Amino acid sequence: MFEKTGQLLSTSTLKRIWGKIKYNSRPNINTLDALARFIDYPHWRAFENATLSDKVPVDGNAIEIKKTNSIYPIAAFYVLVALSSFVLLAFILYKKKQPPLKFENLVFKSKLVTQDLPNTVVFEYDASQSNADSIFIQQSWDRKLRQRVNKMGKVFTTTYYVPGYYKAKLIFNDSIVKEHEVFIETSGWKGILDLKPAPGYLNNEAIVKEDALGFTQQQIGSYYSADKEPALFVLANVNKSFTSIDSNQYELKMQLQNTYQKAGLDVCQKTFVSILGSSSFIMIPLSKKGCVGDVTLIMGDKKLSGKTNNLENFGVDFTKKVKLRCELDNKVFKIFIDDALAYTSPDPEIGKLVGVKVAFTGAGLISDFSLTNSCSN
Repeated sequence: MFEKTGQLLSTSTLKRIWGKIKYNSRPNINTLDALARFIDYPHWRAFENATLSDKVPVDGNAIEIKKTNSIYPIAAFYVLVALSSFVLLAFILYKKKQPPLKFENLVFKSKLVTQDLPNTVVFEYDASQSNADSIFIQQSWDRKLRQRVNKMGKVFTTTYYVPGYYKAKLIFNDSIVKEHEVFIETSGWKGILDLKPAPGYLNNEAIVKEDALGFTQQQIGSYYSADKEPALFVLANVNKSFTSIDSNQYELKMQLQNTYQKAGLDVCQKTFVSILGSSSFIMIPLSKKGCVGDVTLIMGDKKLSGKTNNLENFGVDFTKKVKLRCELDNKVFKIFIDDALAYTSPDPEIGKLVGVKVAFTGAGLISDFSLTNSCSN
């Protein structure tokens, strides 16, 4: 069900629907929507409506029928109850049938074929001495980057298009049995355009300006149509050298400016500064003041949406350079924008530092960048 609908229903939820657990309330709409999607309806209401047509054809004409207290919606509900019962029973039988996972002489390692982007990673594995039915290799935490591999195979390759610190995983059935780091580095700052189906990479000459690094609006036409919605321009600096910085006390400083301006396209000038760690990351959003309701601040495992939190301090004036300073000291993380305190948080605990990314919608510049262990007073 999770693979088909993207929503995970717990066994206790299914047991309540099945009647194995006493529960007098009707299931919530999210549960009903998930069950409906499992049988190829877009949502519960569509499934319910499919059992009761508003119009019945008679001799080629449609006669409208007034809805009354029909038994059909009730019947539809019990059909879904029966369906969920079947899913639960199949899940229980599968789990009972599946023997405990056993393996030995396990091999899982990798090597990079280049130090540039994109980068193909060659995984060497040996899962032959296991009783697992299915073997997977997953590039990172993202389950969408999971690929099934031959149990008797030895080599599997995959391509990483974006620099970063990844934890590749070897998975038997649904259990992670081994993982290791895959560090896709850059040599200094790398300019990347977030294009589909694959990113575009900019050479140093394209991003080095007189006193800054960046990408101008005038350059866009050389890479994609300037009449389209602007792509994200990313400046990434990901390198093992950052791991030497004490992740319990550090300071990030830079000046930045989103320079994209075109009537009708990206009126918000959204910009994102990310501090990358080995276990998580921090993402600081900046935008025009009127757009702060549409941005999200990420502090490790904590996500703060502008729709349900007041992020007005992250609204800026990009007609000039904006000063950004972040510091972690005494387990307190602070964000300063143009020397004013914008946000304070407990240590987001992102692990060892591995790099920084700055993403501009359209075009932008950074200057005066530093990431050090010293903190300003």
